[in-house]
Amino acid sequence: MVWTSMRQSLKLSMSSLLHSEVLPSEIHGLQEIEMEDDGTFSCFLWQQSRFYTKATRSYNAWQLRWFSFTEEEMTSFPDKASWESREHSYPKMSNVLVDEKNLLLKVSFASSSAKDLVLRAPNGDILKTVEDKVVKIMTAAGVSIDEVDNESVESTMSEDIENLIEWPTNGSLIEKLFFILFFPLRISIHYTNPDVRLDTSGDLPIVKSYFASISSVVWFVILSYIMVSSLETIGKLLGVPSSVIGVTVSAVGTSYPNLLASQASARAGLGNMALGNAFGSNVFNILVALGFPWLAYCLYTGKEYHGLKDEGISTEVFILLFFLVAYIIMIMMSGWVLYRYHAFICIWAYFGYLVYVIGSIFFDW
Repeated sequence: MVWTSMRQSLKLSMSSLLHSEVLPSEIHGLQEIEMEDDGTFSCFLWQQSRFYTKATRSYNAWQLRWFSFTEEEMTSFPDKASWESREHSYPKMSNVLVDEKNLLLKVSFASSSAKDLVLRAPNGDILKTVEDKVVKIMTAAGVSIDEVDNESVESTMSEDIENLIEWPTNGSLIEKLFFILFFPLRISIHYTNPDVRLDTSGDLPIVKSYFASISSVVWFVILSYIMVSSLETIGKLLGVPSSVIGVTVSAVGTSYPNLLASQASARAGLGNMALGNAFGSNVFNILVALGFPWLAYCLYTGKEYHGLKDEGISTEVFILLFFLVAYIIMIMMSGWVLYRYHAFICIWAYFGYLVYVIGSIFFDW
């Protein structure tokens, strides 16, 4: 308890030092509704947004925002630094659709230039409270509300949820062939890894979420092992040195699950989780993935392990430390905001690292 209190105080102090104020998520509970005596209230909701619109494809992502509801309007604030100066007021609402199954709420506006707003609630109680308040705001504004067809709402707002075992009716011939080829894998994952987005309990499915998380880790381990083993075999057949395979194919293969997990978190609007996954996985790799095998070896043989060779490991460690410090300085200089040019810098830095490693192996740089 004392350690938790000290860590929270340190976190608030650091946040105040860097941002001059704390974030809404640091002073408000995600699952709570803060009611006022005058009937107004505030709560957290995820707002669906479109990202990467300048790229070839665009994706729906969820951004956590702090919403406030009065008797006349709805406003929100981003979960970012200086959030109080970034208040967003929404125009007059004309209709609301509710998907209780997926905790979704879709709000339409009277202005033709305003796009529909899709929100996801943390739990069923918050969804019901927000729905009632939105209806009251529209009623007070003289807007008549039609009855909601739950099936049409679900099909409108849950269309991005993919069913692994659903036949790709509109897919190409190649897509259908790959579907048949990987169907045993698809059906295995479908029935051993439940989709928490399709839960019908009304609240966030905690038990199912734990099971799905553990199942995902197990599948990541199995598929990563198969992929890395296969690619290493192909590399040996092609005569590629094992050191090159280690820093390219094996490194990418073992990190690909982390890439997918971080990508899913980022698309869901959970940027901190994506960064935490990237850094936390590397801490786990260094401390556990290396420490546990050494511990097992020492316990099994009863002696120390003497087979470790440098072979450039010291240089790799200094390169890792350099990139870590450079990354922290880069995001601190931008006010803890990630921009597109940050991505280009990281990607080109990685390619530069590959050139250095491969060059040092083949040309003895």
